[in-house]
Amino acid sequence: MIRVIATFQLQEDMIDVAKKIAEVLVSETRNEDGCIQYDLLQDNKDENHLVMIEHWETQEKLDAHSASEHFAKYVPMLAELCVKAPEVVTYKNLF
Repeated sequence: MIRVIATFQLQEDMIDVAKKIAEVLVSETRNEDGCIQYDLLQDNKDENHLVMIEHWETQEKLDAHSASEHFAKYVPMLAELCVKAPEVVTYKNLF
């Protein structure tokens, strides 16, 4: 099992635009083979801080997601709305 945590710090007043983009990305990704979880969370104290929590069956399934057409289209669009590059950390289950 592979887990990914991606954080996005949005520019001011970009939350509505980001949510529209992310809604399509999340919807399409949840239908992918090997996707166990793909949730976008919003910080309760900072509406411009978003976190994507991902859970994949295998690294190969995650790699396929990263190569997908919708990933290539929507992730750069989200990144453009950020004050800095999104931070992405990948984890593997130990237990």
